[in-house]
Amino acid sequence: MITASDTLTFALSNRFFSYVLRVSDAGLLEQVYYGDPLDAPLNAPVHQRCVERGAMTDFEGRSDYNLNVTPQEYPCFGSSDYRAPALHGRSASGHSGFVLRYVSHEITKHKPSLASLPSARGGESETLIVTLKDALIGLTVALSYTVYQNFGVLARSALIKNTGDAPIDLQHVHSTCIELPVDTYELLHLHGSWSREFNAQRMPMPAGRFIIDSARGASSAAHHPFMAVMEAGASETHGRVYAVSLVYSGNYCISAEQGELGHTRVLAGINPFDFNWTLEPGAQFQTPEAVQLYSSRGLRAMSHMWHDFIREKISPPQFKGVPRPSYLNSWEAAYFDITERKTLELADHARAIGAQMLVLDDGWFEGRNDPSTSLGDWTADAKRFPSGIGNLARKISKKGLKFGLWFEPEMVSPKSQLYKDHPDWALQIPGRTPSLGRNQLTLDLSRREVTDYIYDSLDALLSCGNIDYVKWDMNRNMSEVGSASLPLHQQPETAHRYMLGLYGLLERLTRAYPQVLFENCAS
Repeated sequence: MITASDTLTFALSNRFFSYVLRVSDAGLLEQVYYGDPLDAPLNAPVHQRCVERGAMTDFEGRSDYNLNVTPQEYPCFGSSDYRAPALHGRSASGHSGFVLRYVSHEITKHKPSLASLPSARGGESETLIVTLKDALIGLTVALSYTVYQNFGVLARSALIKNTGDAPIDLQHVHSTCIELPVDTYELLHLHGSWSREFNAQRMPMPAGRFIIDSARGASSAAHHPFMAVMEAGASETHGRVYAVSLVYSGNYCISAEQGELGHTRVLAGINPFDFNWTLEPGAQFQTPEAVQLYSSRGLRAMSHMWHDFIREKISPPQFKGVPRPSYLNSWEAAYFDITERKTLELADHARAIGAQMLVLDDGWFEGRNDPSTSLGDWTADAKRFPSGIGNLARKISKKGLKFGLWFEPEMVSPKSQLYKDHPDWALQIPGRTPSLGRNQLTLDLSRREVTDYIYDSLDALLSCGNIDYVKWDMNRNMSEVGSASLPLHQQPETAHRYMLGLYGLLERLTRAYPQVLFENCAS
């Protein structure tokens, strides 16, 4: 699936597509070809040829080598490329121009996992890792490409290391860059809002740059982190489609830019707005994984391949192909007026109608009589649930039903014991009155003591052994995004550090309770 030539041309191919890249004479990594599978991909013709024009800036004085019209794998700004970059930042000198040149490569059948981030699994796949370096400032970038035998999917990410002796500020750290030749394209993206998600919008590719993004602290319902670029007129059953999505739940940005000469560049990664990451000497930064897909048979083939890939390579293996249980949820039946007796009665109704599970929703924990109080205090209300959640779960299990429990672990009510004890555990900006969303504040999951508290709270309940399902709710986007535990220069890191904390927490919980089905209820 992956071959390399002595002249440093690399071909990633399967029966769905070929993707070819090469190292130029200047040492830069260029994109050569992306499209239908080729019989001899190492001999692929460059499908983006440029004509010399006036008023062009030649890269480092090289005649007729202009990066503004050169398809690149991980472009930077400041050396004759004026389009949006995949990587941008500032060195300790205050300058922002990076130049990444080839150092080495390796091909492996092992797909490396991403540090602290979710990613697609390997298997029947090969991975190419190409290492680039800016020797002037000591910045190394390892680009990872995984091609699968049975999917038209290419998984990509970047690992950025500071090998110098001074800090480097990273401001744009995208996960992938796709360069497409001059053609007439259309865009497809999905937009919406809470309770009306996933509205498809199709539009002609505009001249300039089109962006979908989120600065909410979550990918959100406003724009799903997905975009497809397709040849004009592509339908459900025919036409070339290039699609990209992110394996990431936080602030993201996906853009499609048609440059002045008609070439199209697609970037996907962490949203550079309100983001800065100080990379200290010896430290490294891992981008989220982007999964890009090529279909030569239109949108339906793209959709089917996404579905198959997610089932095979992203969904937890123990739940792959397993029908989800039908269930009765207590919320609309009782809202906050829920008790142990009512829960058991609902379980009898659930069994009578043939449901397989009873889910105890909001209102079961201490003091939770209305939506303004007690989030974070994850202890069963002793008056309404005198037997405790563990005993209730066993009683429902004896009725022949599975049992599920609702949490909103990432949030805290200002009226709660947790907030009274630890007001600094909420995201906040000193001196600012916090905004409330659904009477809630957001806990600072960038702090280990906060994720430890959440883990211990859920572990105390899940350890009873009779909880089969967790409904993990998340109804509030971030505001006043600041962490009391980070110094001033690291405050723009808060939103991404939050995501790392969340993924670490989820990893701990799913490892400890692999039999529990976790459902995301977060629009």
